[in-house]
Amino acid sequence: MKNKIFFALLIIVVAALSFYFCRSWELSKTAEYCSSIGKQLSDSGPAYCVEK
Repeated sequence: MKNKIFFALLIIVVAALSFYFCRSWELSKTAEYCSSIGKQLSDSGPAYCVEK
């Protein structure tokens, strides 16, 4: 029983970490794209490019 609980918690932690990593990776790639076209990443809401 303890092994099942530990395994479930491990899966939850791995899923949360991968979600956090993927989100930060996506934001960095979006910011990189925005700067390459002469714009900046928006400060609020979803990630999109806005005029500087």
